[in-house]
Amino acid sequence: RLSIECYAKPLAREDEQWDRILDAFFDAHGATVNVLRSLADFQLFELTPQSANYIKGFGQAFKLEGEKLNKVSQITGK
Repeated sequence: RLSIECYAKPLAREDEQWDRILDAFFDAHGATVNVLRSLADFQLFELTPQSANYIKGFGQAFKLEGEKLNKVSQITGK
């Protein structure tokens, strides 16, 4: 199980990335994306990971931190 804590920033429809992202979604998911595009209350968010917890199994829990979540430390009961 992986849980990621992110900073979420709304992406404005006027942003140059808006159409590029929805075009990529269309390529992956088809015509349903056109419905989303037309909904006035549909929003995109840019997610920036801050930290994460990875639970592999009993006694195998890890905290991921750092700019690229590349600082890994094991979570222990101590």
